[in-house]
Amino acid sequence: MKARIFTPTVTIFDDNQKLDLQANARVLDYLINSGIDGVLLLGSTGEFSAFSLEERKKLVEFCVKKVDGRVPVMAGVTSMDFNETLEMTKFVHSLGVKAMVLMPYYFGANQKNIFDYYDAVAKKTDGDIYIYNYPGRTTCEIEAATLLNLALQNPNLKGIKDTVGNVSHTKELIKALKPKVEGFEIYSGFDDHFIDNVTAGGAGCISGLSNIAPVIWSGFVKAYNENDLTNLAKYAKAINKLMEIYALDINFSLIFKKLMNLEGLEINERAIFPYNFLADGLFEKAREILASAKEIIK
Repeated sequence: MKARIFTPTVTIFDDNQKLDLQANARVLDYLINSGIDGVLLLGSTGEFSAFSLEERKKLVEFCVKKVDGRVPVMAGVTSMDFNETLEMTKFVHSLGVKAMVLMPYYFGANQKNIFDYYDAVAKKTDGDIYIYNYPGRTTCEIEAATLLNLALQNPNLKGIKDTVGNVSHTKELIKALKPKVEGFEIYSGFDDHFIDNVTAGGAGCISGLSNIAPVIWSGFVKAYNENDLTNLAKYAKAINKLMEIYALDINFSLIFKKLMNLEGLEINERAIFPYNFLADGLFEKAREILASAKEIIK
């Protein structure tokens, strides 16, 4: 299996936090034309928590038509209301979209809770389901034994996005699942884990930074798939440089949108309320980081 890069797309909306569908269409064209392998709508980078169920349905339906089969589409479906999560999951499945389901959050969860949650989603729906493991936001983390048990009992559970600080956790998942569940896809959620992921047998990365540097990311994946070690080293260095952007602000979607406008996308730069403040100098720092990363791959 070749390594792949999916982009968890930013969501564009107007000053009143209403969806701007045409601006979202421009983002999709920009990413796909830059060579990314797939898109994830309404992930963390997509600020999913700001939108109603109906708004999320509207965005996914529009984006699926816009993508028009050019790349695979995943969509975040999670709500604090389990019945809403099920409804959204069934809706995206009806559009031929894979569902990305975040771990239960706010209260946290133990391994039994996690198993019961995903087992219920899988058994009450028919389409492909991916787990979103992000302990930095949910305070809970799936263990390899739990994931294996879920995958063995639910053939429509197809993969996981593992957004963890310690890449050893992702490697444990790969080691546990790869020999026993054919075709199960394990993606890293942190950009600088890509090499560790794919060399251990993972599927690649679902990378927030690919919103602002899709050409760097598509080049990185191409270099890996073609065993081009010279360019692989350059692209890895560029990605490591870009990682500095994550530390600049708690909601990096605001910075991402500002940087994307440097590419002529003409999108509203607003993030969800109340995350529209940037301290002096932060955007200039982000722009310098992006410029340095582009210089590395020249």
